[in-house]
Amino acid sequence: MKTDIFYKPKYPQIVMLICGVAVCFLGHLFAYIMGLFFVVFALVVQLFVKDHIVMSIDDKKIVFFNDRSGKVDREIWLDEVVEWNINRQKPYNLYLKLNTGEVLLRESFQLAKANRALRKLMPKKETLAIKQAESRKTKLAFKNPFKKKGKEKKKMDVKKAYFEKVKEQIQNAYFDQSTKIKDAANIIYGTMVNGGVVQLFGARHGNEFVNELNFRAGGLAPYHGMNVSILDLEGLYDHEAIKSGAIYDDVNVVDTLLGRYKLDDRDMIILVSKDGNEPLVIELAKRYKANGQKIIAIVNKKSYDVSPKLCEDGKLLDYADMYLDMCADEPDLALDIDGIKACQTSSTVANVLAQMLTAEVYNCFIENGKEAPVLLSANIKGADVHNNALTDVYEGRVR
Repeated sequence: MKTDIFYKPKYPQIVMLICGVAVCFLGHLFAYIMGLFFVVFALVVQLFVKDHIVMSIDDKKIVFFNDRSGKVDREIWLDEVVEWNINRQKPYNLYLKLNTGEVLLRESFQLAKANRALRKLMPKKETLAIKQAESRKTKLAFKNPFKKKGKEKKKMDVKKAYFEKVKEQIQNAYFDQSTKIKDAANIIYGTMVNGGVVQLFGARHGNEFVNELNFRAGGLAPYHGMNVSILDLEGLYDHEAIKSGAIYDDVNVVDTLLGRYKLDDRDMIILVSKDGNEPLVIELAKRYKANGQKIIAIVNKKSYDVSPKLCEDGKLLDYADMYLDMCADEPDLALDIDGIKACQTSSTVANVLAQMLTAEVYNCFIENGKEAPVLLSANIKGADVHNNALTDVYEGRVR
């Protein structure tokens, strides 16, 4: 079997000749003119346009010809072809990949004819068919062989990807917990107007929430952070145990920690723990609960739900009056960068929760006609006098 592919169409001029003769017999002047046009066009193509064979396909090989000289440009044996494809939308519409790794892109004509011949001779080597067969095994998507190199994969803008991820989670935290934030703000406001201090304690990265609120310009004076690092500074606990986080598993350190601060029964506590299961955090919650003081927990609910109990006394939400959710995934990994899981969002969302909470507490003061105890930046003239006036009334309970 042999298939010759020509540059000049083989039959269209005959069809046009027949159409022209038929139109001429319609008798209308316009029809005569159009008919004569078709006849002349068909004759010109037939008589003056030279046939140029550009490709010949037989059972053994594909031969490419020079369309001007008619000489053979190249012969490709069918056994050499690994993949082939025809794309009607491209100038170089015939794609061949050889077993040497060489890729050929050639301009072809009479594509339907060429396509039928190649499919008959090499049905299993058509690129699309190969990719479809592979996809059933490996879930690979069809890759266009005509696509230019360097454009196959768009490089991810990782900073934007993280921004979009954390923005989505902050929005979720706002819409899902707006009412709970107001409820928590009312509890905090009630503590502050009654002379109480809002004690803050965070386990591990939860300490970032504490730093976000504790004695910050634009923040509220009656926030007070408790931190295990004070035991290290005063030589009361092993430095490596604090650095590694092992201290959070030691419930016996509670009395020593609380003894470093001047506390009051009017106080409440906000406990921050992503997993909500550290024994030290649970012991602090037990102490405040037993004393009838309010407890607000900040956890990542998805992490909390799968975290194991590390002590017989349960987990943080067993003692909290209410909780706010960091709304992060579990595990807390925001991005997949070429198969590597990276970046976290729980601390970022928690810090935004802290500021939303402060804003609502400030609003509670305004709505009740009271002046909010807002700290000023040290860069403002008279800030020290203003801030000391706010903190002195607590007689060392705030520092």
